[in-house]
Order: sequence, then C-alpha cells, then structure tokens
Amino acid sequence: MRDLYEPRNSKYSYEDSEVLINYLDIHNTKDLLYYEAKITAAKSLGLRQRGITGNFDKAHYLSIHQYLFEDIYPFAGKLREENISKGEFRFAQWEYVEQELDRLLEQLKQENFLGGLDKENLAKRLAYYLSEMNVLHPFREGNRKNK
Repeated sequence: MRDLYEPRNSKYSYEDSEVLINYLDIHNTKDLLYYEAKITAAKSLGLRQRGITGNFDKAHYLSIHQYLFEDIYPFAGKLREENISKGEFRFAQWEYVEQELDRLLEQLKQENFLGGLDKENLAKRLAYYLSEMNVLHPFREGNRKNK
C-alpha cells in the first residue's frame, strides 16, 4: 500500500520524483531549493522595502505567497490539496486547512494584530501563531523561511 504522505506520490511532484513541479523545469531538489531561496530572497526584500500593507486577511495572506513563489511554482498562492509530512510529523489534514487558517487570521485580527503588547507578551503570542501556522502548513511549499 502506498503512503499518500510520501513526496514521491505527490500531485505536486514530477512523476516518480520527489521534486516539486516548477516553472524552472529543475528536476533536482538541491538545485530547486537553491534557486527558490535566491528568488524568494529578492522578492522578500522588495516586500520589505515597499512595506506590507493590506487587510491581513486570507486573500492578503495568499497574495503574499503568490508574489513570493509565482516565478517558481504553479501552486503559488493556493492552499495545498493533499496531506504532507516532514519526517514522522504529519501536518494538519488538508481538508481543514482553509477553515483553520480563517480561524487563526480572525483570532489575530481580534488581538489587534498584536499591536500594543509588551515584549514578553508579544513574544508569547508570536510563538503561538508561528507554531499554529507551522502545524497548519497551508501551502505545499513556502510555509516558512528556508534554513
């Protein structure tokens, strides 16, 4: 029986490969990650220089992912549609990603996007949201800054 969490079985990967389908047509994971890091670093710099403004809702969140990865992956800006894992850890079931993302973003909005917190409470709330988003892992790739 095949493991649906196995990257080789991913609908996002080249056939019989663990390499994600990409616009660069790179079939080697190491090379793909190298170019992904270069491209997203440049795009991240652009975002930081002009400032990230918007509604900070789901559409905004997806648009940032799309901007960062649109030159690399066809799924840029789209929530994942399969279950994924890293090692023995399985991220949230894909069927629940959208509703949980909505819930987290609404919670963040209710907390005034963490504005006005002292350093200690800000650190605690940032750690909470970072861990929740990591477990959720809403995208097939690009859920966090690479190593």
